[in-house]
Amino acid sequence: MEGSSASFTFLLLVCVFGDVTNVVSADTPPPAGDWTVYDNQENICMLLSFSGQIDVHEKTGFEKKVIDIIPSFVASSSCNSPYRVAKFATAGGSQFPQIQLTFYMDPYKQVYTMTSVFAEWFDYTQNIPYSDQKTSTNFLSSAVASGQSYYCPDKLTIDLPDGDGTVYFWNMHLQPFAEYSAAVYGPEQSCGSNVWIIVVCSLIGVGVFFVFLVMGVCLLRRKRRNAAYAHLHVQGAGGEYPQYDSFAQPSTSGS
Repeated sequence: MEGSSASFTFLLLVCVFGDVTNVVSADTPPPAGDWTVYDNQENICMLLSFSGQIDVHEKTGFEKKVIDIIPSFVASSSCNSPYRVAKFATAGGSQFPQIQLTFYMDPYKQVYTMTSVFAEWFDYTQNIPYSDQKTSTNFLSSAVASGQSYYCPDKLTIDLPDGDGTVYFWNMHLQPFAEYSAAVYGPEQSCGSNVWIIVVCSLIGVGVFFVFLVMGVCLLRRKRRNAAYAHLHVQGAGGEYPQYDSFAQPSTSGS
């Protein structure tokens, strides 16, 4: 019973305060890019598709702006193993802005994870480049089998450690070790979706509404009943005496 109460409380908090991992709001996702990366032998080593954005925060000495990772960005990688870094930069050859994603293939478990996100941009207020990087055991929702692709429609929010920027990703479809899937997107391993939270919150909201509705009706009925009961009594000098309608009053005449 206590476990059920705790689960209900958690879901209610999620409904009230929203998804805590996505507290920072972002602009509308830019168009998704679709990138194919080749190794030195012109073999496909990475297949990557997503919408990306760098939100530069406004701080003293730093310029606030939003940088979209647009489809014209060029993706490159050394295609190394077990660590593989994918770099996304402008097609003009400038290194600003750019992002880098690092993936790791566990040679024993044959699963891959995303372990690092690097972002770099040029700050025209101070006329200097600025970069920040965040590492993790895995930014994906779970480790992915080597021959499968990772697919997630939900927004991924990564706050950079120095607090000067946040990186957002939407609609991620990743095959960072394409040689394990014959150079095509393998079967999708989905991250799941927050749709179930919306459904559960809706049901909880309807349930809470009906609970308060029933409570309101009960309180209203009790109030009316108490008012009617009080109306049937009159305050006399010696106390309270019942007040009767004229046709129901007892006769005082003798029989």
